Amino acid sequence: MKVLFWFAPLLLSSCATQTQTKIRPELAGVYRAERSIEGALAVGVSYPEFGTLVRQFSTELLLARDQARFSPPAYDVTRVLNKYEDLLGMYKDSSTVWGFEIEHASVHTDAHDRYLSMIAEKYGVSQAIRQEPKAIGSYRYVETTADYETIRQAIWAQAAKLHEQEIAIVYGYPVERVKSK
Repeated sequence: MKVLFWFAPLLLSSCATQTQTKIRPELAGVYRAERSIEGALAVGVSYPEFGTLVRQFSTELLLARDQARFSPPAYDVTRVLNKYEDLLGMYKDSSTVWGFEIEHASVHTDAHDRYLSMIAEKYGVSQAIRQEPKAIGSYRYVETTADYETIRQAIWAQAAKLHEQEIAIVYGYPVERVKSK
């Protein structure tokens, strides 16, 4: 009986270490920062909080690039860091869309409309932008309306897919272990 009590903690600790996977140290910060964004999006996040998370992600990416440049790891992480750079661009685009939505009531310009249309087209949701003819008396004009939520959700969905492609590498597995959805 005493032997069982002595072996039980040893047995449990060995099981825990075998199932626990370690994140590659040079990618840990950028991985956690990106997952923080995904976690916040899953439960709801405000525009200012989202901006803070995107800035933290950007900082972690810069630090990871510096670490890879000045103390190269045993393998090349450039491809993974480039994918994280793409993710950062997606999150910045979604922040821009969100900002345009907030500003729309007070500041609405043709430049905003053009840039918003470019972003929507980039993510395959150009149908979320509509041109509606309007008239006030004899004055005729075209008003752009946008479904900002659809554009943001499309960007975030593509970002999540891109991140899923990189998880195996971050955890140190070969690329072949990544299952595409």
